[in-house]
Amino acid sequence: MNEENKRKILIGSIVAVVVLIAMIVGATYAFYTLNVTDSETNTNINIETGSANVVSIEQGVENIHINLSVTDMASNSTNKEYYATDRTEENYKTNQSDGTLELAKVTMSSKGEETENCTATMTITMETQENSMGRELKNGDSELYIEVGGNTQTIDLNSLLTEPLSDKVTKDIELELSVTSKTPTSIKGYLKINNTDEDQTYLAGRTLNLTIEVKDLKCGVVKTAADVILASKQLEPEGNVTSRGDTLRRYQGLVQNNENGTIDNDVDNYICFETSDAETCKKDTGKYLYRIIGIDTTNKEIKIMKREALDTAQAWGSGSPIWASSSLQSNLNSTLYLNTLGSSWSDLIQPHDWYYGDVPADSSGVGSWSSSNNIEGQQMYQNEKAKWGNNKITNTKIGLIYVSDYYLSAKDIKCFNSSTYGECKKSWMHLSNNDTSSLSKAAPPSEYEWTMSRIDSSSAWYVFSDGYVGFTNFITTFSVRPVFYLKSGLKLSGTGKLTDPFVIENVK
Repeated sequence: MNEENKRKILIGSIVAVVVLIAMIVGATYAFYTLNVTDSETNTNINIETGSANVVSIEQGVENIHINLSVTDMASNSTNKEYYATDRTEENYKTNQSDGTLELAKVTMSSKGEETENCTATMTITMETQENSMGRELKNGDSELYIEVGGNTQTIDLNSLLTEPLSDKVTKDIELELSVTSKTPTSIKGYLKINNTDEDQTYLAGRTLNLTIEVKDLKCGVVKTAADVILASKQLEPEGNVTSRGDTLRRYQGLVQNNENGTIDNDVDNYICFETSDAETCKKDTGKYLYRIIGIDTTNKEIKIMKREALDTAQAWGSGSPIWASSSLQSNLNSTLYLNTLGSSWSDLIQPHDWYYGDVPADSSGVGSWSSSNNIEGQQMYQNEKAKWGNNKITNTKIGLIYVSDYYLSAKDIKCFNSSTYGECKKSWMHLSNNDTSSLSKAAPPSEYEWTMSRIDSSSAWYVFSDGYVGFTNFITTFSVRPVFYLKSGLKLSGTGKLTDPFVIENVK
């Protein structure tokens, strides 16, 4: 099967043949045979989806039968229901619970993304050599019941026979199903015959062939937030993440913020939080609009930051705090931010480990103002990571950007170099490209923004209004924008553009 056909997710066919030989005295059976085949390979069907999942069909019960005697269909046994079964006893009669059997099982293996909008076509063909069989069958009440993944469809066989059956009648019925790797979807069915209030013993000896063909199983894979983000062409190359020993693949881009408020070359990483309504989000960007920093390629958690600063400038701390003991860390995880969120939204935030250490500015590992001019994002991250060690605050929801987050958002610009830091101001992350004053909005409380990265026992890193990075004492008050990780497995709609931000679906 070629790659193009694999991506169409097309199954050859599942064929079930029912031979109903009803209303005859003695050991006469109706046989239901399920054959699972692939027209190209004659093996179980494996179809690769666009996300390299595999949908497979596993055969269930092969044969079911029913034995109905003249007595069963006589007028003194009216309104009795009989179900075909896989039991082999000659005169065994069963109820619906025993008669509902698993005919096949649809399983998604491999990566295990959920599927959506799965459909299949079930073609039912009724054929007999007895010209009057169809007309007489109208007097009865025969049902073929098909259940696919909990979605029930009952087919009244009589409804297929609008005219007396002289040759054959064919009807296509659409099936719907959803498949995940964790829970296989069963295709179940039963065949029921109901004796009406008429004597039907005259049907003895007549044969009805019922063929069921399930084909063209087509599924669309539900795209999680991770799927959507990893498909973006504005993420940094995956090789960069590997080479610096990182797991966070980040959005990168330099933008042009125009005087009229428009942004050229914008990065499409806008996401709404605290609302699932895009229009509400766009009307109050200060409350609802955030930006995606990147995605952890290991656990598929998404790191996001508030687009606009909180209303009041904040000090980093007092004395000589580390991040774990700083007043800013404590306040962000309580009254300043986290406690202001509704529970349904705060529950979407994944508690995380936040690392800290004294982050030097130069490649030698010694903090030095003059020696830092040639440091770019990859090196800044490695400097930062080298100083973390095991220093971390665990199971905490809210942090700030690291200084290396800012560097890496600007690609390979040296944000501590006097001749190039102006380019860093064009980073999509810079405060000036996200939070500026207008007729309807006040300016951020400070044009400078704290990071959570400390440089020594007296100072922490911050981002200048002109794009430069520097460090100053902890008691200085600057703007802050909360940063956190969203839990994996969320589903998004939207395109991530400022005019069409991502929206998290199904938040209760």
